[in-house]
Amino acid sequence: MNIVMFDDSVPFDGFTAATKPLGGAEKAFAALAGALAKAGHTVTVVNRCKHALMAEGARWRPWDSTRPHDADVLIALRNPELLGGVRRVDSRVLWVPGDPKYLGNAHNADLLASYAPRLLFLTERQA
Repeated sequence: MNIVMFDDSVPFDGFTAATKPLGGAEKAFAALAGALAKAGHTVTVVNRCKHALMAEGARWRPWDSTRPHDADVLIALRNPELLGGVRRVDSRVLWVPGDPKYLGNAHNADLLASYAPRLLFLTERQA
């Protein structure tokens, strides 16, 4: 399966957590990329990492690099605007690690209605 993951928060890559402090959501995001690659999937992560690299079998690409044109699954961390990062995709997932209230504003509600992603919450309380 071809999986593309997007995050537009802080600069990090698949090795960052081993060398410096990193937020829990970012650690989980990086760990998921590696776990999916180890399970045999093709994983491309597009985020604010400084350089293109391979980490745990996942390809990490800087934010300004060329984006994949298609994917089986797109996983976006936090930001609904990232759901449009790949033109042709079979399934979209928005991973919401914190308080989901921001999803209710008009702009985000429109994006969610347009892309119809699956929402991934970490707790029942979030849902």
